[in-house]
Amino acid sequence: MNIFVDERIRKEEEEKLKEFGNVIKIPKQPNIYEEIYSHPDIFMTKIKDQLICAPLVYDLISSNTSKEVIKGIKNPSNNYPEDVLYNVCNIGKIVVGKFSFIDEVVLKEIEKKRFEKGKCKARI
Repeated sequence: MNIFVDERIRKEEEEKLKEFGNVIKIPKQPNIYEEIYSHPDIFMTKIKDQLICAPLVYDLISSNTSKEVIKGIKNPSNNYPEDVLYNVCNIGKIVVGKFSFIDEVVLKEIEKKRFEKGKCKARI
């Protein structure tokens, strides 16, 4: 199993996660602000068993998994809503996110799998 993590993970956490699988660090992305510049959920999402990621991390992700990875169209950038393109959560047949901002490749995968779009109650 692959476990994608922020490159700033502490050594003790990384060692513990290695007990469960291959730890892959997402490197700093200069076009994203410091607090989230290597958060995996900013650059990728998983819809059921399908991993979808931003073009700028596609090579890293696809070379570290035996599963097919779909490349999104847009790369996240520094300002909202460009930093939430891949930030969706899939629970069962429901997907939650701010759908008006999600990368269109992610939206197509949600439709393809006929998942229900849940309501996001977060205020922006």
